[in-house]
Amino acid sequence: MKKVLFIVMFMCTVICANAENEGMNAVNEVARYELRIANYNSLCSTLELTKDQIDSVKEIISEYERNVEFSILGYTGETRKTLLKNSIDKHIMYMSYVLTKEQYKKYLMLFNLTMRNRGVEAK
Repeated sequence: MKKVLFIVMFMCTVICANAENEGMNAVNEVARYELRIANYNSLCSTLELTKDQIDSVKEIISEYERNVEFSILGYTGETRKTLLKNSIDKHIMYMSYVLTKEQYKKYLMLFNLTMRNRGVEAK
């Protein structure tokens, strides 16, 4: 009887641990794709943004992070990969509309470097 109880407790522990790990994996993946720009002033000075551009860039980054979170927490497998790739492509496209060519080149370099450092393949 003790062995059966021990086996049942062990199985419950393993199931709970796996469920928790799946949730943590999704959270960790969201963190990999997030830009987490703590100081917009440094980004603005690096790219030499105008006041209008600052507001637009903040909104584009916020939308990108919402799309990434939606993609990772809502989907799995190939669908997730496709949605993440689309989120990155859209983000880069929107930035190209707002930034000048020189600003865009700098931003693209920073974005690619950030993604590469986190193990994400971007353009």
